[in-house]
Amino acid sequence: MKKLTKNDWRLLGIFNPWEMCKFGGGAIYISYRAADYGRGGHGGPAWAVHGVNVTPDKEGHWANHGSKIFDTSRERRVEDLERAMIWCRGKFGIEDWEKDCFGSYQKKGTMERARSAKEKKV
Repeated sequence: MKKLTKNDWRLLGIFNPWEMCKFGGGAIYISYRAADYGRGGHGGPAWAVHGVNVTPDKEGHWANHGSKIFDTSRERRVEDLERAMIWCRGKFGIEDWEKDCFGSYQKKGTMERARSAKEKKV
């Protein structure tokens, strides 16, 4: 099957990684958060584990809205992504990941399930 671009996903009604996870039947996904040191910014770069109807980090800082944050840097970006994936394996049992067109990481098979679910409605 053809790999879909962002525009293809938009035509199906999926505009971001949260919707991809939701329509693909997933519970969590991992996204990269760039540094923001401006007024009201969140600080340094990090990988964030977000939940769809799940709160990955109930004990985390209130400003993270329940997402588990793995601080990183340019030098450690790949290692910290692996650390986030290992944490997800222990907490949620997710072994395999795939990168979506939005730059986030979804449980393997999520994109295909989201595509099938949305194509049935179209």
